[in-house]
Amino acid sequence: MSEAPEKPALPPAENPEPVPTPPAPGKTPAPAKKKTSIWLLILRWLLIILIIFGAGFLLAIFTQLVPLRQQTDETIQALQTEQRAAAEQLKDLQKKIDDRLPLEEKLQQCQKDANSASTLFLITKVHNDVLAAQLALAKNDPAAARLALSQTADRINQLAGSLPTDQQEVADDLKTRLKLAQGEIGTDNYAAQSDMDVLIKTLLQIEHALAQ
Repeated sequence: MSEAPEKPALPPAENPEPVPTPPAPGKTPAPAKKKTSIWLLILRWLLIILIIFGAGFLLAIFTQLVPLRQQTDETIQALQTEQRAAAEQLKDLQKKIDDRLPLEEKLQQCQKDANSASTLFLITKVHNDVLAAQLALAKNDPAAARLALSQTADRINQLAGSLPTDQQEVADDLKTRLKLAQGEIGTDNYAAQSDMDVLIKTLLQIEHALAQ
């Protein structure tokens, strides 16, 4: 029987790997713990803090915004109510003004009529004074004529004060004619009668102008 050929010897390993030690009997090997980075933990806590802070901030804003909005709505409603009330008051005032205007117009017309009546009354008095003086001269009584015109100057002055501006020259003419007539009574009764006729015509012109 032939012999088997011998296997060549292997060269020894330069760095032989250590042979793992088998675990002790009855013990299970514990899993290796994962190392957690410290920066990851810090980032995680910062994120949690930011979330909590943000939630608190939003809650604070919400709790302040809701009452503020309610107060704003109440203020707007109050302003709208005041605006409507002011509009109603303005409407009432306008109505009162509109109702009052006819009364003011009537009052002004009454005042105008009263002034016209007072002016016409003065014209009538002056007219009667002149007629009385003319009648006295017709009876050849200069003293009675002077007495009839004794208050006529004052009445003409009052008449001038109640006349409009465009009638002031006419009032001055009345004064001039009265002075002439008073100076002529007893010395030139004919001239006095003539001046008193002019007086009466001027009074009629004034009365006619006021009637228009």
